[in-house]
Amino acid sequence: MQNKLIICLLCLVTSYWSCNALGDICRWVDDEGHTHYGDKPSRADKAEDITEQVEDRNVYTSVIGTTSFTPYTNNHGLDVTKYFTREDHGTPLPFTSYSLQAPLLPDARLLKMLHREDSIWIACDIGLLQFSKLDEQWYLYDRRTKLPGDTVNDLTLDGNRLLLKIYDGKHTLTNLQHISFDVERNQFETSRKTFDQARAGGSYTVRNSDILSNTVFNVLHYEGKVWLTTGALKGGTDNWTGGVSVLKPLTKRGKQYTVRDGLSHPYCYDITASENNSVWVTHWKPERGLSVLNKYSRKWNQLKTSRNDVELGGVTIAAAGHYILIGQQRALVIYDKRSGLAFELDEASGMPGRIVSDITVDDEYIWVSAYTYTNKGSSRGGLVKIARSELGGLFERMNDEEKELDLDINQ
Repeated sequence: MQNKLIICLLCLVTSYWSCNALGDICRWVDDEGHTHYGDKPSRADKAEDITEQVEDRNVYTSVIGTTSFTPYTNNHGLDVTKYFTREDHGTPLPFTSYSLQAPLLPDARLLKMLHREDSIWIACDIGLLQFSKLDEQWYLYDRRTKLPGDTVNDLTLDGNRLLLKIYDGKHTLTNLQHISFDVERNQFETSRKTFDQARAGGSYTVRNSDILSNTVFNVLHYEGKVWLTTGALKGGTDNWTGGVSVLKPLTKRGKQYTVRDGLSHPYCYDITASENNSVWVTHWKPERGLSVLNKYSRKWNQLKTSRNDVELGGVTIAAAGHYILIGQQRALVIYDKRSGLAFELDEASGMPGRIVSDITVDDEYIWVSAYTYTNKGSSRGGLVKIARSELGGLFERMNDEEKELDLDINQ
């Protein structure tokens, strides 16, 4: 009996040592069924030495050369926090920026964002980025963490999972895949749904619904209906078609809005709804303005400029209380519906990029992604955090200045 005990102890020690030798990487499953990776397993008796399986994945040459990263553990991607610079900006609008640094530049354009629980998830040219709002840590998911592609072009929610639109390549995109990502299990799987099906909650085509076009840019779920924006250029330099389709989710039938109904332009890109029961649509270019549908009158109004002459058209749009947030290819525009004033935040103000690629909002903050792009890649880029509580004071001061200006003019 004593000899058996000694043999068992020797086996246990040998198993532990085999997974803790210098440079070894192990895989093990904890008591809750979660898989972990690292060189210090909590379950040495159950750990599997996988060093040879992952050794050649730790050298990444396509973007970052031989730069080393913290190995991914505890269901996180690669820790890239040290390649972001955090900066706090002051008046007139306080905000925080997180700017990309080399070696993430010049390849990492931040394209689309999604807010989920305590993280901001960002689709980008070098994979999938995760920003933890709790500790301000950044993580990268790429081929080394089993992401089955190079570029994450877009993302949406599919139940409790992320659904990713993934391509091979970074500048010439090929081999489109729709990948489901289980965040808790850190597991990528091929999705049975397409990206558009997950985003819209079903398949909407000109064959099976009243949609204006098969090319859908963005989707809004509002008032129990599915709102889809479309737009295309046909047969000429200014021959645009498109609009907004508002459909019932079961029958897929409904109303189609075009320029004949008052839209500012047929090319309809992004869409959002605000708290005063209005729907807002962008048309890509600043000079095209916004189209606003009043819930009660059911009529579209065109809003081209603010009271202080800021062009309000743009690419992406979001709503935060009394404010409409517009992402242009030159600045972030914040429009106050009550005063009619607008405030521009651009590179000169501290934005980490000129092109605003996406905007998302939670209960406390506004999150904005931006980049500046040249023929050599991204020269700048990053994430911006703005406290929603700061906007009230900003527009009060702006409104006071407008009143003083009116008094000066009238004297």
